[in-house]
Amino acid sequence: MGVPCEDSGCGEEQHHQGQQHHPGQWRHQEQQEEEHLRPPLCFSMAAVIVDDIIICREPGVTRSPSGMPPDRVQHASHTNDMFTQALGGGNTFACNGMAIMCDHLQLPQTAAMVARVGRDILTDVDFLNRMRELHIDTAGVTILDIPNPRGRLVSYMDGTRNFAMMDTATYRDRFRPTVADVPDHYIGASGVHLLAAPQRAADIVTNLRRRGFRGLALLEPSPRVSAGDLPAMRALSPSFHVYSPNVHEARRLLSAPPDMPAVAVTRQLLGELACPVVVVRCGEDGCIVAARTWAASIPTVDTARFVNDTGCGNTFCGTFLAALCQPCCDSRDGAGDDDDDDNALDDGAVLGQRNGDDGGVEGAARQQQQRQAGGQGVGSGDVEPEQVASWVHGVLHDRDRLLFAALHGTVAASFTLESEGLPGTVDRDEHTARFTRLSTRVTPL
Repeated sequence: MGVPCEDSGCGEEQHHQGQQHHPGQWRHQEQQEEEHLRPPLCFSMAAVIVDDIIICREPGVTRSPSGMPPDRVQHASHTNDMFTQALGGGNTFACNGMAIMCDHLQLPQTAAMVARVGRDILTDVDFLNRMRELHIDTAGVTILDIPNPRGRLVSYMDGTRNFAMMDTATYRDRFRPTVADVPDHYIGASGVHLLAAPQRAADIVTNLRRRGFRGLALLEPSPRVSAGDLPAMRALSPSFHVYSPNVHEARRLLSAPPDMPAVAVTRQLLGELACPVVVVRCGEDGCIVAARTWAASIPTVDTARFVNDTGCGNTFCGTFLAALCQPCCDSRDGAGDDDDDDNALDDGAVLGQRNGDDGGVEGAARQQQQRQAGGQGVGSGDVEPEQVASWVHGVLHDRDRLLFAALHGTVAASFTLESEGLPGTVDRDEHTARFTRLSTRVTPL
C-alpha cells in the first residue's frame, strides 16, 4: 500500500519499501471475514500519537503564543503532573468515544479507525491489543516500519494547551491517513470523524463520496487552526455536517478576543459558516450545541474528578458522532421522526419551551444567507444532496437527537477527564446516571 502525495485526500501513490498494510493482526480469520460484511457505525481519520503529557497546575501560567511551553513547565513537580508514553492522538480518543456509545447502547456495530502507525507502538504501548479490548475495528490501520510519531503536550488550568510534534515532516509525509487507506466495508458506515485543516478535510469528504460514502461528516479542527483558515472554512464548510472546535480554537479562527463569551463565539461561527450544526466545546463550562434556529448549553458533569483533560474533546466528538449515527426507528432510508425515536429526549425535561427566545441564532442564519447571496458560497469541497443519505437531513434537524448526542458526548468526556489516558470501557449504570442528571441541566439559549 502506498502513500499519496502530501496533503491529499486521495491520489497518485508513491510506494515506500518496508511499508505493510496490517488489517488488525490480532483478529481471527472468521472475525475478519464477518467485519468485511458489516460496516462499522462510524470511523475516524486522524493521528495516533504517543505523548508525553504535563498537566500544569501552576496558577497564572497559560499557553505561550509561540506554541512552546514556558521554560519552567518542563517536568512533574509538586504542582505539575506528568504522564509518559501515553497512547493518544485525536483518532484514538475519538474511537474510544464511539466505542463507549456503541457499548452503552449495546449496538451490533463497532467503532473503527483509519490510521498509519509505526511498528514500535505495537510493543511500546500494546496498541492493537488495547484497540481490541475496546472493540475498535482496526482493519483501516496501516503499519509502517518506521517509528510512530511522538508528541509533547502541556495542558494548563485555563483550558489552553501547547503541543509539539517531535517530527512534523515525517508525520505529514508518511503518517497522514488518506481515502486510499479506507477499507471497502467502511464506506457503508454512517459517519466519519475528521481532524484536519479545512482543505484537506474537504478533499477527504469529496473522495469518500466518490467511493459511495453517504453518511455524516464531523470536522474537528486542527489544534493549529488560525484566522488564516477562515476563508477556506467559509468556502468549504458545506462539506461538513458538524463543526466542533473548542472555544479557544474558535476564537483564534474568528480573530476574536480571548474573553469573548462562548455564546457570542458560537453565534458568530453560525454566521460565518454553512455547517448545519456547530458544537463549541468549552472545557469546564461544558459545551454549546447550535443549529440554524436554536442553541442550548450543556454543563459539565460536576461530579467528575480531574486527572487528565487530554483527549476529552476528541472523546466528545467521537461519542457525539456515534450518538447521531446510532440506528433508530426511522431506519436508514427515511428522515428522522421525533415521535418514533425511543431514544429521543423529552421536551419538558430537557428542552424547556420550544417557543422560547432563540437569542439571535436566527439572525446568524440570516447573516449566513446574506453572505452566500453576496457570492461567498460553496467551494470545491461541496457535495450534491443526493450524495448524502436522506436520514442525515432528518437527524440534523432533530433538536432532541442533537441534544441527546451532546449529552452523551459530555458524559463520555467526563470519563476521559478521570483517566490518566484512554478511559476504555465504562460502567453503563454510571453512564446512565450521569446522563440523567445532566439532562435536567440543559439551558436553551
